[in-house]
Amino acid sequence: MKLGVSDVIEWNIDKDGIRLEPAEKPFLKFHGYFDAEIGSVDEDIQKARELRSAGYQ
Repeated sequence: MKLGVSDVIEWNIDKDGIRLEPAEKPFLKFHGYFDAEIGSVDEDIQKARELRSAGYQ
């Protein structure tokens, strides 16, 4: 889990036993960081390929 001394954990009891999880999940730090519009997946893939290939030219 890569927890440190200052980290907070949450624990849940379910039918399988007790689950421990970090209370502050890393991806939540980026909430609102990206301002992306809704678009086409195909267009996004094509643009990513073009940007990636530009580095090899």
